[in-house]
Amino acid sequence: MITKDMSLMKELCYTGEMFNSSVAQQVGLIGKVFPDKKTLDVKVRQLAETIASKSPVAVYTLKKVINYQHKEIVARGLEYVAALNMNML
Repeated sequence: MITKDMSLMKELCYTGEMFNSSVAQQVGLIGKVFPDKKTLDVKVRQLAETIASKSPVAVYTLKKVINYQHKEIVARGLEYVAALNMNML
Protein backbone atom coordinates (compact mmCIF):
# COMPACT_ATOMS: atom_id res chain seq x y z
CA MET A 1 0.00 0.00 0.00
CA ILE A 2 1.38 3.37 -0.94
CA THR A 3 0.22 6.24 1.22
CA LYS A 4 1.19 9.85 1.66
CA ASP A 5 1.92 9.51 5.39
CA MET A 6 3.36 6.04 5.93
CA SER A 7 4.28 6.62 9.58
CA LEU A 8 0.70 7.59 10.48
CA MET A 9 -0.62 4.69 8.42
CA LYS A 10 1.60 2.27 10.34
CA GLU A 11 0.43 3.74 13.64
CA LEU A 12 -3.22 3.28 12.64
CA CYS A 13 -2.58 -0.31 11.52
CA TYR A 14 -0.59 -1.29 14.61
CA THR A 15 -3.05 0.22 17.08
CA GLY A 16 -6.33 -0.53 15.31
CA GLU A 17 -7.35 3.02 16.12
CA MET A 18 -10.53 4.31 14.47
CA PHE A 19 -10.10 7.38 12.28
CA ASN A 20 -12.26 9.89 10.43
CA SER A 21 -12.34 11.00 6.81
CA SER A 22 -9.81 13.78 7.37
CA VAL A 23 -7.21 11.29 8.60
CA ALA A 24 -8.10 8.91 5.75
CA GLN A 25 -7.41 11.75 3.34
CA GLN A 26 -4.17 12.65 5.12
CA VAL A 27 -2.75 9.15 4.69
CA GLY A 28 -3.97 8.87 1.10
CA LEU A 29 -6.79 6.33 1.47
CA ILE A 30 -9.29 8.77 -0.02
CA GLY A 31 -8.76 11.67 -2.37
CA LYS A 32 -11.27 14.26 -1.23
CA VAL A 33 -13.59 15.08 1.65
CA PHE A 34 -16.71 17.18 1.16
CA PRO A 35 -18.63 19.10 3.82
CA ASP A 36 -22.04 17.75 2.86
CA LYS A 37 -23.94 15.49 0.46
CA LYS A 38 -25.03 18.33 -1.81
CA THR A 39 -21.42 19.39 -2.41
CA LEU A 40 -20.43 15.77 -2.93
CA ASP A 41 -23.17 15.31 -5.55
CA VAL A 42 -22.13 18.47 -7.43
CA LYS A 43 -18.43 17.54 -7.42
CA VAL A 44 -19.11 13.94 -8.49
CA ARG A 45 -21.22 15.17 -11.41
CA GLN A 46 -18.47 17.61 -12.44
CA LEU A 47 -15.88 14.85 -12.29
CA ALA A 48 -18.10 12.51 -14.32
CA GLU A 49 -18.65 15.19 -16.94
CA THR A 50 -14.91 15.88 -17.16
CA ILE A 51 -14.11 12.18 -17.59
CA ALA A 52 -16.93 11.78 -20.14
CA SER A 53 -15.44 14.60 -22.20
CA LYS A 54 -12.18 12.68 -22.65
CA SER A 55 -11.32 10.06 -25.24
CA PRO A 56 -13.26 6.87 -24.41
CA VAL A 57 -10.34 4.77 -25.65
CA ALA A 58 -7.88 6.61 -23.40
CA VAL A 59 -10.17 6.37 -20.35
CA TYR A 60 -10.84 2.67 -20.97
CA THR A 61 -7.16 1.89 -21.45
CA LEU A 62 -6.07 3.81 -18.37
CA LYS A 63 -8.76 2.10 -16.30
CA LYS A 64 -7.56 -1.33 -17.47
CA VAL A 65 -3.89 -0.53 -16.76
CA ILE A 66 -4.59 0.95 -13.31
CA ASN A 67 -6.85 -1.95 -12.31
CA TYR A 68 -4.32 -4.51 -13.57
CA GLN A 69 -1.48 -2.94 -11.62
CA HIS A 70 -3.60 -2.75 -8.47
CA LYS A 71 -4.58 -6.43 -8.75
CA GLU A 72 -0.95 -7.43 -9.24
CA ILE A 73 0.20 -5.47 -6.20
CA VAL A 74 -2.59 -6.94 -4.06
CA ALA A 75 -1.87 -10.47 -5.31
CA ARG A 76 1.84 -10.17 -4.51
CA GLY A 77 1.01 -8.78 -1.08
CA LEU A 78 -1.36 -11.65 -0.32
CA GLU A 79 1.24 -14.18 -1.47
CA TYR A 80 3.79 -12.58 0.83
CA VAL A 81 1.40 -12.66 3.80
CA ALA A 82 0.56 -16.31 3.12
CA ALA A 83 4.26 -17.25 2.98
CA LEU A 84 4.98 -15.27 6.13
CA ASN A 85 2.10 -16.95 7.98
CA MET A 86 3.23 -20.41 6.86
CA ASN A 87 6.73 -19.71 8.20
CA MET A 88 5.31 -18.72 11.57
CA LEU A 89 3.44 -22.01 12.09
